[in-house]
Amino acid sequence: MSKTRAPTRRRRITLVDVAGPTLIFVAFLSFWYWLSYYGMSEHRRFLVPPLHEVVQDGYLEWKNFS
Repeated sequence: MSKTRAPTRRRRITLVDVAGPTLIFVAFLSFWYWLSYYGMSEHRRFLVPPLHEVVQDGYLEWKNFS
Protein backbone atom coordinates (compact mmCIF):
# COMPACT_ATOMS: atom_id res chain seq x y z
CA MET A 1 0.00 0.00 0.00
CA SER A 2 1.28 3.41 -0.83
CA LYS A 3 0.84 6.10 1.70
CA THR A 4 -0.18 9.48 0.44
CA ARG A 5 0.76 12.56 2.31
CA ALA A 6 -1.43 15.53 2.83
CA PRO A 7 -0.33 18.58 0.87
CA THR A 8 2.07 20.69 2.88
CA ARG A 9 1.21 24.25 3.63
CA ARG A 10 3.54 26.96 2.48
CA ARG A 11 5.20 28.78 5.31
CA ARG A 12 4.52 32.49 5.53
CA ILE A 13 7.39 34.88 5.11
CA THR A 14 7.80 36.85 8.30
CA LEU A 15 9.73 39.98 9.19
CA VAL A 16 12.52 37.87 10.65
CA ASP A 17 12.98 36.10 7.30
CA VAL A 18 13.47 39.43 5.53
CA ALA A 19 15.34 41.34 8.24
CA GLY A 20 18.43 39.11 8.32
CA PRO A 21 19.37 39.35 4.63
CA THR A 22 18.44 43.03 4.57
CA LEU A 23 20.73 43.81 7.51
CA ILE A 24 23.59 41.89 5.90
CA PHE A 25 23.09 43.83 2.66
CA VAL A 26 23.06 47.17 4.51
CA ALA A 27 26.20 46.15 6.43
CA PHE A 28 27.93 45.27 3.15
CA LEU A 29 27.03 48.63 1.59
CA SER A 30 28.12 50.47 4.74
CA PHE A 31 31.46 48.66 4.72
CA TRP A 32 31.90 49.51 1.03
CA TYR A 33 31.36 53.23 1.69
CA TRP A 34 33.56 53.17 4.78
CA LEU A 35 36.34 51.44 2.86
CA SER A 36 36.15 53.83 -0.09
CA TYR A 37 36.19 57.00 2.05
CA TYR A 38 38.07 56.17 5.26
CA GLY A 39 39.57 52.69 5.10
CA MET A 40 42.10 53.28 2.33
CA SER A 41 44.85 55.82 1.95
CA GLU A 42 44.34 58.73 -0.43
CA HIS A 43 46.41 57.29 -3.28
CA ARG A 44 44.65 53.89 -3.16
CA ARG A 45 41.03 55.06 -3.15
CA PHE A 46 40.72 54.46 -6.88
CA LEU A 47 40.73 50.72 -6.14
CA VAL A 48 37.35 50.82 -4.36
CA PRO A 49 35.28 53.73 -5.65
CA PRO A 50 32.08 54.67 -3.80
CA LEU A 51 28.99 52.73 -4.83
CA HIS A 52 27.19 55.70 -6.35
CA GLU A 53 30.17 56.32 -8.66
CA VAL A 54 30.18 52.67 -9.74
CA VAL A 55 26.48 52.83 -10.59
CA GLN A 56 26.81 56.21 -12.33
CA ASP A 57 29.84 55.29 -14.42
CA GLY A 58 29.05 51.64 -14.99
CA TYR A 59 25.32 51.59 -15.63
CA LEU A 60 24.02 55.10 -16.27
CA GLU A 61 26.45 56.32 -18.95
CA TRP A 62 25.47 54.99 -22.37
CA LYS A 63 28.96 55.26 -23.83
CA ASN A 64 30.06 52.45 -21.49
CA PHE A 65 27.63 49.96 -23.06
CA SER A 66 29.42 49.74 -26.40
